[in-house]
Amino acid sequence: MSLYAIRFMMGIAEAGFYPGLAYYITLWFRLEIRPSKFAVLNIGGACSAIVAGILAYGILQMEGLWGLHGWQWIFILEAIPAIMLGVADMCGAMPNPPCYYKSVEDLQRGLPWLTPAECVYLYNKERKQIGDTSTNISTKSVNNPTNNNHTGGSGAVHDSIRSNLFTIFSTWQLWMFGFMFCTNATAAGGLIFFLPTVYRSLGLSETHANLLTALPAVGTACLAMAIAKLAERMKRPKEISIITSAVIATCFFLFACSVMVSSSSFSDIGLLRIIAASVANAVGSVVYSLWFSWTTEYTKGPSSALGVAFVNSIGNLGGILGPHFMSWSFDTYGTYVWALVMLACGALVAFILNVIMYAIELFSSLKKQNQENE
Repeated sequence: MSLYAIRFMMGIAEAGFYPGLAYYITLWFRLEIRPSKFAVLNIGGACSAIVAGILAYGILQMEGLWGLHGWQWIFILEAIPAIMLGVADMCGAMPNPPCYYKSVEDLQRGLPWLTPAECVYLYNKERKQIGDTSTNISTKSVNNPTNNNHTGGSGAVHDSIRSNLFTIFSTWQLWMFGFMFCTNATAAGGLIFFLPTVYRSLGLSETHANLLTALPAVGTACLAMAIAKLAERMKRPKEISIITSAVIATCFFLFACSVMVSSSSFSDIGLLRIIAASVANAVGSVVYSLWFSWTTEYTKGPSSALGVAFVNSIGNLGGILGPHFMSWSFDTYGTYVWALVMLACGALVAFILNVIMYAIELFSSLKKQNQENE
């Protein structure tokens, strides 16, 4: 029971971590280059998934040392780096974002590696974000103290929590993103937790099954940055997200069909099953980089963190539903087939929602363009 209690407290403690990082990214990077920055977060998560299993195996060998169980040593030893980084951050190891500086001079002193032009750009960006363009300054006036003593910072900081929450809950696009994440996470979460079991059904040993389970994490680490950079270079992140979500849905249906065939041969259907599962999970993690970047278009200031947290909260429900479907299917019918079909349908729904979201934005953009031309 104590293990469940500790895990629950860990969930509470880490709940704001990803939304906070997402907000931090929005403070530093413009929208066009955010996909690759979110990809870095996904790469970190994928690498941790690869390393965590190896570390856990070694730490579990410490069973009984100093009267502690192996799982207790995992909590202790893996917590130390996180605590050290947290303390270092509190001590100022990470620089404050531009919105914390009240003038261009303060920004130059606090972030000395930025050029004057970059300082002016970031300062004006913050003023524009709070709707105050009357105090914008030019690069020529950077060294003129009389022109730069405006109060900077994100005006959203002064907004009430109630106002920000109302904005988040009333933004229908965030609900759409939440359901996209949820349906995709249902598919990915249901499969990833049961991959070792499915692989063992092919007659593979437990060691080989666990090694193959790491393939999606390796694929994520390799594909995340490549796809994000491709989206940035082509300036088509939304179109790329549609393609990747289509690949995910296709792979899930291939995986479900291969299980229906029930072949235990590694050389034919079994190999297809492994490839489809690995690609589906790898690309399934990559698409989050594009979606989170897209999400930040509809929020600004501190509400960016609230928006990401809101979308992430809905999406995390999929991590509960997916494994539940797998257990229910096996307990009820003695097979994972029906659950895999449901997971594939979840991936398909995510793709459809992605297309709908893109179509609505495209239609609105064309309508606005026609009105301006008239």
